[in-house]
Amino acid sequence: MKLGYIGYGEAAYAMSCGIAELNRPDLVQAACSRTFSYKGKPEDAGVIRCQSYEELADFCDIILTMTPNTAAVPTAQAIAPYLKPGQLYADLTSAAPKLMEEAAAIIEPSGALFADAAMLDSLPKYKNRVRIVVSGHGADPFMELTRSLFPRLEKVGEHPGEASAVKMLRSLYTKAHLAIAFDMLEGAAAYGVEEYIMKSLAETMDSKDFITGMNERLCGGIIHAARRADELEMAGSMLADAGLDASLTQAAAERLRQIGRLDLKHKITERPVTWQGALEWIRRAEAEKTDQSETMLK
Repeated sequence: MKLGYIGYGEAAYAMSCGIAELNRPDLVQAACSRTFSYKGKPEDAGVIRCQSYEELADFCDIILTMTPNTAAVPTAQAIAPYLKPGQLYADLTSAAPKLMEEAAAIIEPSGALFADAAMLDSLPKYKNRVRIVVSGHGADPFMELTRSLFPRLEKVGEHPGEASAVKMLRSLYTKAHLAIAFDMLEGAAAYGVEEYIMKSLAETMDSKDFITGMNERLCGGIIHAARRADELEMAGSMLADAGLDASLTQAAAERLRQIGRLDLKHKITERPVTWQGALEWIRRAEAEKTDQSETMLK
């Protein structure tokens, strides 16, 4: 097997080092990159340097694109003329689903198989053992051929963009959560309570597993959204009084206010106990609101 990387930065370096540790004599790794400026060099993992996309495509059976997300489509355009029927092209950039669809449309006329692959954990930490979700027409062949290299593969769909959607929507929670955490701790520092905040939150969050906690928060949240929006607005005012940016808190309060306007507190006949049930009530109420609006316009 000949495995190639387009782009050789921190991510590709970590992955290639993990694969090199497998000591597979039947496996050769190669890379083509605009620069090889990362502190870890290809030679550390026995990776051969290719001077062009044409050379990489001619040499490799499987090509992994690990460029910045904005380069997903341009990279596909650049290498597509050199791909051959039966080759596997997997895009591991953190690109939006629409970009993955565009990249697949560029690659597939060459006869190569396209796989949308998204990494869900820290690559420097897990290397080739990182969790990877895959979708697209090339998902099954990719999983079959690379399972021995990537032991934590999971197929999530048949269409390009579905794996990327998983990564992007996870980021919606984890990255937004990170931004809120910074706001919270800056506010806590302004009021001199940061140590207590961290300790008390740890006691609350560590008391339940993630799914149990989400079930409780979402099921309670759809009923008490308006009241919780009021509390968030007050927290935003507190940040502003301390001279801190409250825009994120205010936006979060408005989102809860929108859910509060659905008046689920008075519509729910039996309180849901799962996050799926909470979302179903939101969808039902929003559909009812849309129907009422359309009726009024007639």
